Amino acid sequence: MSDPLLWNCDRVKQFLCENGFQEYQKLLCDENRIDGRVLLTLTEKDLFQLQISALGDVKRLLFAIQDLQIRQNSRLQDQNYHNDCQSSSSSESSYMIDILDSSDDEKHNYRPKRKINQEIWKTGVSIVYTFFVHFVTSFAIIVAQERMPDKKKYRPLPDVMLDSISYVPWAYKVTEGVILAGFITYFIILVFHKYRFIILRRMFVIAASIFLFRSICVVVTSLPMPQEHFNCEKLVFKNGWERFSRALEIYSEWE
Repeated sequence: MSDPLLWNCDRVKQFLCENGFQEYQKLLCDENRIDGRVLLTLTEKDLFQLQISALGDVKRLLFAIQDLQIRQNSRLQDQNYHNDCQSSSSSESSYMIDILDSSDDEKHNYRPKRKINQEIWKTGVSIVYTFFVHFVTSFAIIVAQERMPDKKKYRPLPDVMLDSISYVPWAYKVTEGVILAGFITYFIILVFHKYRFIILRRMFVIAASIFLFRSICVVVTSLPMPQEHFNCEKLVFKNGWERFSRALEIYSEWE
């Protein structure tokens, strides 16, 4: 085998053809002028930057280059072992050995950033979805208040739990404290968890979906007030803009 360090672009084309990569001859040799010296230092990151999109081709080409690197590295080490004098050729050989070693390290340590970017992108979409459902929920509250039955005419529906327990004024503060403690625990888990983006977007999607279905139920069902202690009056709007403005007001209050 001739010295890959001396290969020109035509010899690299022959190497690609011998290993079944004829379709990349133009991309690597004609457009990017990859010769033997550059071929030995190519990494997975370089191949992705060259826009070789087929993962299987990338891996197979890397195997072929890695095999060539191993043979070239072994040949250079044998030359240095038998060559005691520090000639220019041995210095170049040592330099290429360092290049090949660093290329192997980079190949093993390289992790495409595409996966991380996808995690952030998916999380961003889930956050946008949550804010959208947030506004839909605000608008559903407006529709429910506008269509709410008269509480003087329609009493609250019978409820086994609420009818059996007397009204406790401080109960809502306790429930808010429990919810706050749950959120604090959740964010502590996010800080220390390995897959925090997955947990974060799943929480957003699940919570938003629950509120979306709740909003649909509120809009299509008109029920009287659940308790007489609630101070919620029926609202009347002249047009759609007033409804929209009130929904924005509720939305900003939640924010």
